[in-house]
Amino acid sequence: MIFILLLIGFLAGILSGLFGIGGGVLIVPALILAGLPPVKAMGISIAALLPPVGIFGVLIYRREKLVNFKAGFYIALGLFLTIWIGAYLANNVFDASFLKRAYGVFLLYISTRFLGPFKKVKPGTVLIDSKDESDSTLGFLLVGCGAGLLSGMFGIGGGAVIIPSLTAFFHFSPKRATGTSLTVLLPPVGLLGAWVYYTQGNLPVDQAWPVIVGLLVGTIFGANLSVKLSENLVKKMFGIFLLLIAIKYIFF
Repeated sequence: MIFILLLIGFLAGILSGLFGIGGGVLIVPALILAGLPPVKAMGISIAALLPPVGIFGVLIYRREKLVNFKAGFYIALGLFLTIWIGAYLANNVFDASFLKRAYGVFLLYISTRFLGPFKKVKPGTVLIDSKDESDSTLGFLLVGCGAGLLSGMFGIGGGAVIIPSLTAFFHFSPKRATGTSLTVLLPPVGLLGAWVYYTQGNLPVDQAWPVIVGLLVGTIFGANLSVKLSENLVKKMFGIFLLLIAIKYIFF
């Protein structure tokens, strides 16, 4: 079982480094397939946000000047403030199957924003310069609050909200949005959410640590791969990934 948990964490880490997500969109479904109850799968995924598993990925993106630390700070603050609310709702209020399908519909909409007309550009071309980015402290904070609610409810890192928001509303390039999203996960933003799951008996620590170890290693591979790909390709890959997860959440 430990090997399976390590593998799940490693694959989630690759997706985390590649797309700037916390890995929960893979961890939760994979743990459910491995036989864990959905709420415990979400608890483990939230726990995976506690250590700075994306640190090496952030260093790689920073080296390529693909990180906005101010945005990352305020988004992380908003996520920290609201993640416990989402966790409480998931554990005490909403039906898990309803939440899963509602999130699937949301991902379906977001995926369409990334799967727009394809523009042919040379590898390494930056579609949006960092000088074009909008700078709104309140806006970044609100993005974090929204990501926190969904993180607590679905056991995700919030990247599925953060990255589309940064690209659509703040004019970040897909890669820079990815790098910035990874910085959000460096502080223990999931602490309050993880505590809620733990006190409800839905965070098995012995099953969480292998996932965390795998996530740490996998993020390095994913980040190295992402910075070598073109902006358009990263955008399309993330859109397809979200579409597949949306279909999974809605219909299965």
